Amino acid sequence: MYSYFDFNASTLSKIGPLSMFERKIDRERDIDEKLLLQEPNNCFSVYMYCSNLERLINQFNTNTHFRSDLVRFIESDRHQFLKKLAAVWSADEYLSSVINYIEKIKKELNIEPVDHLNRTRHMVLINTINKALEEVNYDYNLLRPTQGWAAGSKSYGMVLANNYEVVILINNIAQFLEESLRPGAILFFTVPISLEQIEIMFDRFKPIRVIYCHAGKVVHNIDPFQFFHKQVIGIVQSAEMLKKITPSDNDTLAIMNLIIHDMDNLDEKFNEYRNEYRLKIGLRDFKSRYIYDKLMNLHKQVMSLHFVSWQNKNEIALKLSRLADYFNSISETLTAASTINETISSGIRNIISNKMLYCISNKILFNENNITASLYTWMKASLTPKKLMVIQEEYVANGRTDISIHAGENRVCVIECKLVKANSEASSIYKKVYEGVFQLYSKYSDSVLQSIIFPPDLYFILFCHDPNFKKIKENIAMALDKIGNEHSRLSVTHLNDYRYEIREGGGIFPDKVIYINLIIAPLRVDVKEDEKHGKYLK
Repeated sequence: MYSYFDFNASTLSKIGPLSMFERKIDRERDIDEKLLLQEPNNCFSVYMYCSNLERLINQFNTNTHFRSDLVRFIESDRHQFLKKLAAVWSADEYLSSVINYIEKIKKELNIEPVDHLNRTRHMVLINTINKALEEVNYDYNLLRPTQGWAAGSKSYGMVLANNYEVVILINNIAQFLEESLRPGAILFFTVPISLEQIEIMFDRFKPIRVIYCHAGKVVHNIDPFQFFHKQVIGIVQSAEMLKKITPSDNDTLAIMNLIIHDMDNLDEKFNEYRNEYRLKIGLRDFKSRYIYDKLMNLHKQVMSLHFVSWQNKNEIALKLSRLADYFNSISETLTAASTINETISSGIRNIISNKMLYCISNKILFNENNITASLYTWMKASLTPKKLMVIQEEYVANGRTDISIHAGENRVCVIECKLVKANSEASSIYKKVYEGVFQLYSKYSDSVLQSIIFPPDLYFILFCHDPNFKKIKENIAMALDKIGNEHSRLSVTHLNDYRYEIREGGGIFPDKVIYINLIIAPLRVDVKEDEKHGKYLK
């Protein structure tokens, strides 16, 4: 259950009254005074927290409608400070009783643990809608949005809208393609859809997100540039409105006409920039700088206007400024993301060139997790920290990734590392490659952002102690062939070097496509072995 949106109020209304915990107000005030004595700048209050909790419990018990305030409060994790206090003051029975009560309420309300990395407004909205649809077996007619949301049935599904978002639920793609929409909606498909069809949706309707289900999981496919189309239309409409209310002001008319003309041109520039990134032509700093400077120049011209409604003027100026800042942020993120591949390569070169990072002695290597930690440290230090976050041993599905990389709310890359020791049997190498590649596909690929802008590239690094390259390459080929042969819906294609495409589903419309980059990292303690086995060429 999520607190931001409750599309099935009946779920909460069926829950009976909750038990009330026994408050000890004097004890709460004593704890607060003790906190202030120890930490004068402390902003937490046990008394205030318990008062709010009591109020919301009473509200929940006396009103069967719109009960999500209590869920929101508990789900916010504000009680974490109580756990920290209880850990320090372990003998305090009252703190322990309050914490136990909160955990009990969580179970009664079915409040799930919060994934803070993915807890954005859009992510919570989509997850909540999906849970509500599951409860009614995807029958839109049984969906009951709460106050603030309007619902309308369509031939292709349903439209949900409030003051901020438009969510379109689609169960008939053919009917939907006959529609015309304003940019900026969220498209939620409850019927199978291919990746090619998703790209058509982005190009034609310019949604900010496309959501669909694959293998029982909700997949978010986004294109950050679609936000610009929505903002461009909003700015142009505001300029047209200002022209109507100030028809005699020549300066205002001139600048509004300039905004309308320039925003149309910038809309094309956004598309060019997006397509260049998709086609890997290379990011051009001068083009991104041109777009940013053009928006800020329009912002300054609007702010310099006189004798015009300040409210309308400020509205346009604010939209221009926000669009410039958002574009700059996206541009910096994409530039940072484009360095992931080179950062991985340079990190591996750093490790294999320094025996101290992987070798205790000429015969003894560090463990696999130690070598992975060296790569993690390199990437964490090398990638732009404000744009890309590197995480080690992150819980995903029913496993833990060796290294994950996040761009904002989205996981954009997963790296799996394996260690092949010297003189390993062919069967051992074969097994490591098979398990590593299949693990990336089956466990982690669904958690990586499926996006037109961020291709789903995953990395499998095989650290090899004094490798026999011929044996390793043969077993890599055999393991990948086995994946394709054993799983009828999967096809594995060798693209170039050690980059492979895995497609799920047949025909020209696959259900899923990912790319796995396999890198052999030789850990040499005797360089003469290169002459015996042949130097490794990427």
